[in-house]
Amino acid sequence: MTSVNFTASVDLDLLRRVKVLAAMNDTSVSALLNGELRYLVETCEQADRLGNSNAATLLAFCLGRISDVQAMAQLELEHEEDLSDSRLAHLP
Repeated sequence: MTSVNFTASVDLDLLRRVKVLAAMNDTSVSALLNGELRYLVETCEQADRLGNSNAATLLAFCLGRISDVQAMAQLELEHEEDLSDSRLAHLP
């Protein structure tokens, strides 16, 4: 697989925290980013193939495109803390 460099902006505090996480796991920020992007894309693609809109709803919420109230209604959740549950993307 071919790798390519690209430029992105990241919140400074987040970058510091990611660097600590990478060091604690004996890996690089690039490896963490690559793994998370791959997971995001594969999860969204699989959900789309299955007709599951939960991943798209969570992505829209994380990007600030829909409110917590809208996300909770679309995901049929009762508690706001449930929005942070990573298993939501796989709900039927």
